[in-house]
Amino acid sequence: MKLSRLIIVCIMATSLGCLAQGTYGTKADKSVQNAKTEAKSEAEIPGMTIERSIPGKLLGLQVLGGNFKLSFYDKDKQPVQADMKQAVMRWRVNYQKAEERALLDVGGDGTFLTSAFVVRPPYNFRLFIVLLTGDSEKDKNAETYSVDFHG
Repeated sequence: MKLSRLIIVCIMATSLGCLAQGTYGTKADKSVQNAKTEAKSEAEIPGMTIERSIPGKLLGLQVLGGNFKLSFYDKDKQPVQADMKQAVMRWRVNYQKAEERALLDVGGDGTFLTSAFVVRPPYNFRLFIVLLTGDSEKDKNAETYSVDFHG
């Protein structure tokens, strides 16, 4: 008896909450809402977003399958070809005294850098990133970043 009352109260609370939010609408309203959420999701960069020192360029950093993936994006958050050939990353871990390091190279379709080095969790550390062009003359002015990575 008490369980049936609880279920009825829950159903009423849910329907009142939907009514208050205005989610009871026509199919046209729902399609407009779905289109807005799809547009927002298309413009998102997966993982951590890093603004580059070059105006209008962004980086997306994430760990996929235990490996770093550093993706390149334009100001509209659309993937672009990587303009850097390599990246060196280093971070301090709590299970050994030495820092860990990874060298990332161009991978996949050329829009990201990745490495075969497996990053052990927890993914909560200060990460130092150096982007390299592969040309020793241009690498004298390499891009460097320092971020608090939480993956």
